[in-house]
Amino acid sequence: MSNNEIRKERENRGNTLVGGQPNQLNQTNKINQTGNLNYVEILQNKIDCISPRYVISSKSYNSNFVEFLHNYFPREKIREAVDNYALGAASYKRVIFWQIDNNDNVRTGKIMQYNPHTGKRVKNEKGGINWVHNIIKKRSAVFEHYNLCQCYFGEHLLNLYPDKPVAIVEAEKTAVIGSMIYSDFIWLAAGNLHGLNSPKSKVLRDRYVLLYPDAGCYEKWKAKLKKISSDVHCTMEISDVVEKHATEQQLEYGYDIADYIIDKIKEENETAETENGCVSRPEHNLDNTFENTPEEKKQPSPTLEKMMSRYPSLTELIEKLGLEECQLQPTTANHGQSRPIAAKCSQIDR
Repeated sequence: MSNNEIRKERENRGNTLVGGQPNQLNQTNKINQTGNLNYVEILQNKIDCISPRYVISSKSYNSNFVEFLHNYFPREKIREAVDNYALGAASYKRVIFWQIDNNDNVRTGKIMQYNPHTGKRVKNEKGGINWVHNIIKKRSAVFEHYNLCQCYFGEHLLNLYPDKPVAIVEAEKTAVIGSMIYSDFIWLAAGNLHGLNSPKSKVLRDRYVLLYPDAGCYEKWKAKLKKISSDVHCTMEISDVVEKHATEQQLEYGYDIADYIIDKIKEENETAETENGCVSRPEHNLDNTFENTPEEKKQPSPTLEKMMSRYPSLTELIEKLGLEECQLQPTTANHGQSRPIAAKCSQIDR
C-alpha cells in the first residue's frame, strides 16, 4: 500500500463511525527521511476509537444482567448505574460494558451474557464474550487493522468525580454492583486478572486507590500493585478481605466482592421473610459482617486518620466490611517506624 493509499484510508476512517483518538500523536516525530509524514508508522501506533453514537443507540435496560440486578437493588440505584456506566444491550439480551476513557473516547464494548436469575455468566456459544470492535471489523475491510488499546471499565467517571477515591475490581459486573452499595467510590474494572497494569493506571495519578482482587488472586494483584506504584504517583492499597473469608470452593471459582454483597443481601432477605414466619435465623448484614468485637477495635493511626478525613467514604467502607488496620514490622527501610496499612490491606504510598 502506497503512502497516498494509506493517507486516503486514514481520511476515510476519520469520516466514518470509527476514528483515531484526538491529539494522540505528535506527527512531527513521524517524519521520514524524505521529509514526508510516515503514514505507515502513524497508522500502526494510533489508537482507534468508536463513535459515541454506538453507545447512545445501544443504551438499554433490556439485558439479562440488568434483569438480575432488579432481584436485589432498587430501581433508582439501577437507573443510576445504567446511566453512569452507559450499559447497553445487544441481541439475546446480552449486556454491553463500554470502555470509555477519561477523554470520553470509546475504545470498545465488551458483550457478555448472564443468567437473569443467578447473575452468573453464560459461557455457551451464544454467551461467549464478543467485542464491538470485532463486529465492526467484520463489517468492513477498512477496519481490519483496528488498533485496540483497552482502558479501565468506568474510567470516564474519573473526570466527573475528581475528588472521589477509586476502587478497582476484576469484573465489570462487580464494579457495577459495588457502585450501588458504596457510591462514594468510583468503581473501575480491569476486565480480567491481567487487566490491571501500569499503562492503564496512568489515569490514577494522585488518586487514592483500593484494589479488590478475586479470591485466589490476591498475591498476583499484590505483585502488580508494586509495579504500578513504581510507575504511577498514587496511594494504592489492596484488600485481602475476600481472600481470607472465601471457602476452598470459592477460591477455586473466583469468589469476589460482588458475590459477597449478593450473598449478604440474600441472607438479609431470608431473615426478613422468616421474621414473619416460624423460623428465625441469625441476622447478617453488610454493616456487621467481619466486624471485630468492641474490645478488639483499635484507634486508627495518625496516617489512617488523615486519610479517613480526606476520604470520609473510606470510614464507611472500613466499617461495613469490618476491616482493620495493620502495622508493618519495623525495618531499616522505614528507620524503625511501623507504617500503617489500612483495612487489612497492603499499602504502597508514594
